[in-house]
Amino acid sequence: RAQGEGWWRTQLAQVAVVALGSADGFAGFFTVDVSFEGDGSSPRIVAFEDPEDAFLAASVLATHPDFSGANPTMLQLEPDELVAEAAGLRSEVTVMKAGKVRPVPGDDAAAVAAAVTEEHYQRYVLGLDHLPEKA
Repeated sequence: RAQGEGWWRTQLAQVAVVALGSADGFAGFFTVDVSFEGDGSSPRIVAFEDPEDAFLAASVLATHPDFSGANPTMLQLEPDELVAEAAGLRSEVTVMKAGKVRPVPGDDAAAVAAAVTEEHYQRYVLGLDHLPEKA
């Protein structure tokens, strides 16, 4: 496990995720490959400390053609619930600190994924907990 990766399990009562649907119901969570190689070797369910950040991410994804019909929606879970869901999906979780990945109108899914990858690398790989606020 990368440095500092489990902080959210003990410090947060809930985390927010972007849930994706399908015609049959629940299809999974918004997931990003956090490897800089982009080879799919490190897919992570993306969770957010701040539900507003997750809501903004869901709003951006809802306008992207790759998520057409997926109905991205913000969902809040207790950390243990998310860990159990991730285990069932054979996945890991990366949690974005409040305000670090905050999509704005005009962003697309690639921009959100790039911001998640950068934040994951800075926080969990390099261990930088006190990153400067993004402008």
